[in-house]
Amino acid sequence: VAKRRTYGCLISYSSPPFKRSGSYGDLVELEDMINEYNEAERLHPQQKAELLKKIKKKVSEMKLIVEGDFTVDNISKELIRLKNSLIPLGLHEFGKPFDKEEEACFLSAVLCWNRGKVRSLKEIIEDELENIKSLSPSENKIALDSQINHLIDELVRDYFFGERRLYNEIYKQLSSSGKKKLEATMKYGEKCLERLRKSDEIKGLLNALEGNYVEARLGGDIIRDPEILPTGYNIYQFDPRVVPSEVAVERGNEIAKNTIDYYFKKYKSYPETVGLVLWGFETAKTHGETIGQILSYLGVKIKREYDIWEPKFEIVPLSELKRPRIDCVITICGFFRDMFPNLIDLLDEVFEAVASLDEPLEMNFVKKHSLSIYNEMVKEMNESQAKELSTARIFGPAEGQYGTGITTMIEGRNWKEEVEIANAFVSALKHVYTRNRRGEAQKNLLEHNLRNIDLVSQVQSSADYSFLDLDHYYEYFGGLAKSVETAKGRKPVMLFTDSSTSIIYTDEAKKAIEVSVRTRLLNPVYIEEMLKHKVHGAQQIAKRVENLIGLSATTGRVDSWIFDEIKKTYLDNPEIFSKLKENNLFATTEIIKKLFEAEKRGYWKAREEDMKDLTKKYLELEGSIEEVSDKT
Repeated sequence: VAKRRTYGCLISYSSPPFKRSGSYGDLVELEDMINEYNEAERLHPQQKAELLKKIKKKVSEMKLIVEGDFTVDNISKELIRLKNSLIPLGLHEFGKPFDKEEEACFLSAVLCWNRGKVRSLKEIIEDELENIKSLSPSENKIALDSQINHLIDELVRDYFFGERRLYNEIYKQLSSSGKKKLEATMKYGEKCLERLRKSDEIKGLLNALEGNYVEARLGGDIIRDPEILPTGYNIYQFDPRVVPSEVAVERGNEIAKNTIDYYFKKYKSYPETVGLVLWGFETAKTHGETIGQILSYLGVKIKREYDIWEPKFEIVPLSELKRPRIDCVITICGFFRDMFPNLIDLLDEVFEAVASLDEPLEMNFVKKHSLSIYNEMVKEMNESQAKELSTARIFGPAEGQYGTGITTMIEGRNWKEEVEIANAFVSALKHVYTRNRRGEAQKNLLEHNLRNIDLVSQVQSSADYSFLDLDHYYEYFGGLAKSVETAKGRKPVMLFTDSSTSIIYTDEAKKAIEVSVRTRLLNPVYIEEMLKHKVHGAQQIAKRVENLIGLSATTGRVDSWIFDEIKKTYLDNPEIFSKLKENNLFATTEIIKKLFEAEKRGYWKAREEDMKDLTKKYLELEGSIEEVSDKT
């Protein structure tokens, strides 16, 4: 917006360093129990049944969501995923370079992505398990994964900051193929570290303030795309005509498959319509993974053989697709509208083409719904207009507008019924976008489309912000889900995809919230790092508690135990409560207010003693705030 409207110069800055979430509290206890079970499997098989009962009881007490059958193997997978989730080490301070430990964390994260010929350290080590003497392939999954992660971290420290003794030792043990891969990966790491160290954000800012020319560089995610480094430059996005990229289409196909498989497994049928949230920044960071996801649902391929700047599409025959074409309803933000008008035109053309195919309605849900919508819309307008709008599937804010107003409602607590949130969403995003219409208000058309949606989907593209960290997730993903629920009278399936690592995870909203809460909000490492930042640390924590209210109101997928754990972690722990107050009295008070609100709205089934304790703490904090105010 600043660039387009005022030719603004935006100085890029880094993300905070990231590290693996690791284990703590109940997660450590559960991991120990699984290790004991695996030990018994080898030495004392008669103890397995009793140990399995204890494990299942612990999982139940923790409210841990396990995918698939309730087996030790699947529980282990969940623990490994939680432990490997990347979490930010506090906030980035503008102009402050990474220290060596932070550089090591950065490299460990960057080198665990597959990038064409540059393979991830994890993949290289896993492929060479039989050759690396320090690893024990026979170990249980959790222990082996911990060994591999430890080796990766030690390799990074030794190669980039040490004497390379460990590196040379491991290198000798690898196959010829493994040696080539390891060399290529570490050389790539050298380039990434060199770029990182060239960052000079203060210099870039001062240069801009002095009116000098600031060199332009691409912006993005430093873990996913370290090529965007160094920071401190005039940030710009890439040419929108190259979206979607080949890699983005592949990952989008995987995301679409994940969601279809989840739905089919649960309902033994295909979703007829998927509602998607399409953001500008996510599209820029992933080069169009959600676009690839949409094309996959529709059974369409992008072809660039003749002109890379003007992509053409090709319809995949049903005989090759082997399933129905799934309809899509796309909600866009203002930034997407401004950044990618070419993609709006492309998608609109695709929807029209798919709807006109000579295919049975049961195999082409776009055509099926377009006919139904036409029959409704022709009652309000002429046949030509109804025909055009019957295939329109892209909705967003009016021209010049960027939000829905939902975040303001949640922040100000100025709403009574959840239906008000759905109404706000529809009112803000009722504007249709096609090749011929830019933001034309069509509320009835949006509501017709909302009633067709069976599944709601969104992609998280960066480790910077998890499902819980950003209010726009409940605003758009939650707002869409609540609007579908209001229009249809029942909740849609809500699937959230984490695409911030090389491994793509697609989860039901309840689990996505749980993963974010466990790896970040309740994680002692996360809390400690956040509270190192005076004022802002507690403020950020309070904001995430507020986001839980937003997710509760829009998705209904925040369990009561989460609010129990927030109180226990932040308010019942004397040490953390003291640090929280010292960091920011006002933010600490806000956390208590949000817990009061959660209980009042029925999202938290609090005990009577919890509410009494909250009241006592709140009154004490109010007194402290008054004292501070009197002194100032």
